[in-house]
Amino acid sequence: MFDTYEDALEWIHTRKGTTPKPGIRRMEWMMEKLGHPERKFRSIHIAGTNGKGSTVAYLTSLFQATGNTVGSFTSPHIMSFNERISINGHPITDEEVLSLVQKISPLYEEISKTEWGGLTEFEVVTCMMFLYFSLAQPDVVLLEVGLGGLFDSTNVVQPNLSIITTIGLDHIKILGNTMEDIAFQKAGIIKPTIPVVIGNVEEEAKEVLLQVANENKSEVKLFGRDFHVNNSCSGKNYHEYFDYSEQDRTISHLEIGLIGQHQIENAATSLQAFLTFASLINSSYTDEQIREGLLNAFWPVRLEIISQDPFIILDGAHNEPAMEVLLAAMQGHFPGKK
Repeated sequence: MFDTYEDALEWIHTRKGTTPKPGIRRMEWMMEKLGHPERKFRSIHIAGTNGKGSTVAYLTSLFQATGNTVGSFTSPHIMSFNERISINGHPITDEEVLSLVQKISPLYEEISKTEWGGLTEFEVVTCMMFLYFSLAQPDVVLLEVGLGGLFDSTNVVQPNLSIITTIGLDHIKILGNTMEDIAFQKAGIIKPTIPVVIGNVEEEAKEVLLQVANENKSEVKLFGRDFHVNNSCSGKNYHEYFDYSEQDRTISHLEIGLIGQHQIENAATSLQAFLTFASLINSSYTDEQIREGLLNAFWPVRLEIISQDPFIILDGAHNEPAMEVLLAAMQGHFPGKK
């Protein structure tokens, strides 16, 4: 049925799903048929309106600095479809995509004949990802939610840790048109007794997230309450600097290469998640490895300077909250430019 990578990719991109059935029942059916690959590796589940990709980048770099192999599932891709499923930043190969489609497609045909109907493209890719990481067995897998959280296809996973980065008004036709509605959808990834790290979110969203975490008896680490950013500033080469503190511990003069105050907040949230995860599995690290991990983190098209003469920046801001932080960063870093 599929002889080439191009055949497999065309098949993936033409999966539309037969009927819009909210919920994760189709994914649960697929996971059962595949022998529950989603249970066969350690994972961190990441939701949020913005900042998910940067958080994946910081965490990937932090875990790699401490000698771990890191799987990541992100969307959308920037240059090539294969980027969506990566280990240590290296996308899966064309041959692996073809092999995964050959394994998933018969089950797609089978579920299409049931009351649940065919899978969407994102559900197909999510199944491929779970199967791939169950076989590859990286030390930790970073799972970025596609849309929302509660009904997202990634939400069949039982992670070791959940992260909610930011909450803003985006996809309001699907997720609801208030901060509380959207926060409730994002909070859908909070699982019973699984710890959750929450980034810098507004008060009305924060109340919803904390209530859901409390109902699930999930320990919370909250930006501005349980961990803090101090002495943040910008320096040479447009790098950002800050101090991170948690309870009676401070790590001073941390440096990141991604531009903007929002990236300092993403980095601090990622660092808190890294420390929380490390304590869960009794993993060791040094402050020097943390510094190296944060400094080496890179995520393309996030205020990325691609040319000095002429001076050109690329940014993928795609909603109002992202445009606001882009504008703030431009005014802060490049005040003399039109």
